[in-house]
Amino acid sequence: KSLRDLPYLNQVINETLRLYTAVPFGLPRLVPPEGAQFNGYHVPRGITVSTQAYSLHRDHAIFPDPDKFNPERWKNPTKEMKEASLPFGGGSRICLGMHLARMELRLATALFFRALPNARPSTKEGMTASEMEIQSFFLMAPQGHRCTIET
Repeated sequence: KSLRDLPYLNQVINETLRLYTAVPFGLPRLVPPEGAQFNGYHVPRGITVSTQAYSLHRDHAIFPDPDKFNPERWKNPTKEMKEASLPFGGGSRICLGMHLARMELRLATALFFRALPNARPSTKEGMTASEMEIQSFFLMAPQGHRCTIET
């Protein structure tokens, strides 16, 4: 079956990327010598600016109950949701591999759950729920740096 025929899979991936963007913080950029205009504001030269996908993805006005994993919110996404979703960056520095990455995410997720339909996190090897809490430095990762699965 075509992965395009699985809209809920895409909703799950969009929601996962919203909550757990691999690189949640943009690299800092310096405003050029002539300054810049942004949304009617003048940004003086020499100021360091950065886009924070982490903050945008948790904006209560755009994503109600933003810390809740809710794939259904992507069934009919609003224009604001689409504009605020930056898991691969945005503008001229957007990830060139974004479409390949999305295709790989769809394929890997579909194959994983087709092979292991009853998969769930395992505690057999001592993995705890706290190890799965996300740590955010430059990249996001589970605190325990592992995820053990059982069926």
